[in-house]
Amino acid sequence: MVENPDAPAVPDAPDAAPQVAVGAVAQVRRAPRYRAFGLAGALAGVVVALVATLVVAGVTGRDAVLGYAALFTGLAAAALGALVGMVVAVLLDRRS
Repeated sequence: MVENPDAPAVPDAPDAAPQVAVGAVAQVRRAPRYRAFGLAGALAGVVVALVATLVVAGVTGRDAVLGYAALFTGLAAAALGALVGMVVAVLLDRRS
């Protein structure tokens, strides 16, 4: 009997299961997104600056001083908040 090379392969035994290649087990590393932590920290800094400026506004009573204080305090608090957010992200990254 001559075997046909184009014929599909037939398993030798009726209960033969197909073989499946199994790869190595991998662990997914979860790292924080630095941009999200920085923006969240900056936003929190702006909110803190806004609250602090509104508390001080009752004491000074001058609109020009209030405007400049709000601007510079907001910028400084946003930068500080972004820095704190980045530090938190780095600490979480080292923890994982």
